Amino acid sequence: MKDTQTILGIDVGSVSVSLAAIDDTGKPVFQESIYHHGEVKKTLADMLEGKPLSSVIHVAKTTSTPSFINAESIIDDQVAIIRSVLANTAQRVAISGRFF
Repeated sequence: MKDTQTILGIDVGSVSVSLAAIDDTGKPVFQESIYHHGEVKKTLADMLEGKPLSSVIHVAKTTSTPSFINAESIIDDQVAIIRSVLANTAQRVAISGRFF
């Protein structure tokens, strides 16, 4: 039996922290969004506690997420939306020379 691998996405905005994880088939593993009241690190730590993180092979964050959070990928919000919309289609879109 193959171990499930997941990708963790983190978005820190001006008022909330959002987490989402998907497995290697694209199925959501968990998602959560909580107001951080200016306590980003504590909120993120609390949110990650108890989550199945041992299977995470890749971390991505949005451009608004602070630099103290390390990630292999930094995704602009518009790119994230485009990718999620096109995820289950064979379509490709070119924006500013980048293909999605």
